[in-house]
Amino acid sequence: MKKQLFCCILAFGTWQSQVAIANIPSWQIDSAGSTIKFTGTQNNAPVSGEFKKFEGDIKFDTKNLKESKVKLNIDMNSVSAGFAELATMLKTADWFDTIHFPQASFESSEITADNKGYQVKGQLKVRDKTEPVTVDVVVDESAPNKMKLHGHAKISRLTLGVGQGEWANPSEVKDEVTVHFNLELKQ
Repeated sequence: MKKQLFCCILAFGTWQSQVAIANIPSWQIDSAGSTIKFTGTQNNAPVSGEFKKFEGDIKFDTKNLKESKVKLNIDMNSVSAGFAELATMLKTADWFDTIHFPQASFESSEITADNKGYQVKGQLKVRDKTEPVTVDVVVDESAPNKMKLHGHAKISRLTLGVGQGEWANPSEVKDEVTVHFNLELKQ
């Protein structure tokens, strides 16, 4: 009898877990209103760029952060910069090496709330390197079935193997890069 009761409790717990995951809203990125930009520093001056193509699998519920997940894939060939020569250089083997690594990705491992919004911890993969990253996110849920995510993260370009050869010296191009994003989501 005890064994049957234990099996019933275990089965019910597993079913409840599956129901909880199934109830997390799935969000689609509206690419027309979304941006992923980055800013680094070269010779003490800011240098900015943007990724024009990206997609994501976002399951997010402010009331169920434990089951919420974020996965983003970024087309590295879509990099754009203030001038064409920079965008072309960023695609080369010393930088993003888009021939061998055409895609970067971010996958969350934990989402928590704080007094400013949310912190999304996860793994950022660029080239063949992975870096743990914490992303600060503010959520705007002002419209039904729509959500806006605004945020930023600081990353180490050298940890990710970005800027090799003559560019590996952080005295000319600083190691820290800030990624800023605005994602418009719809259900």
